[in-house]
Amino acid sequence: MKNRLINELLFIKYNKGVTLEDLKLQFKIQRATVQGDIKQLKNVGWVDFFGPPKSGKYMLTNKGEKIFNTDY
Repeated sequence: MKNRLINELLFIKYNKGVTLEDLKLQFKIQRATVQGDIKQLKNVGWVDFFGPPKSGKYMLTNKGEKIFNTDY
């Protein structure tokens, strides 16, 4: 997995949800890149969009939260 995707997941987790614009600004990437990254994260079930279209945020799903709760 790309380091950027891991960093995006961490950013989403610690901010308890973000917008596409938040990701774009934080990682200094194009909107299309952010959209592609979110699509990948949604496809594996780690992230989903919650809330109304204009004010909702991308947040970790239960499955996404579990990747951070792994015992080593």
